[in-house]
Amino acid sequence: MGIPTNKKYIPLFPCPFCGATGHTYLRKYPNGETSPSMILWHDDWCPMEHVIESFDNYEDEQALADAWNRRYEEP
Repeated sequence: MGIPTNKKYIPLFPCPFCGATGHTYLRKYPNGETSPSMILWHDDWCPMEHVIESFDNYEDEQALADAWNRRYEEP
């Protein structure tokens, strides 16, 4: 199950710990279900490096991006 390449991704603000960049995408499972997800390329030392970033409790990718981006504060 890979990340689809034919969709428009919603950019995310950087990780507050390591500054990783990323975007949202719609994860599709073999049974046909979908889940808004996000991917960020964290540094090896980042506390979020091994976090599974799939969020069933958000309606869509935009809602997920809004939640992630809302917590960001400019340094």
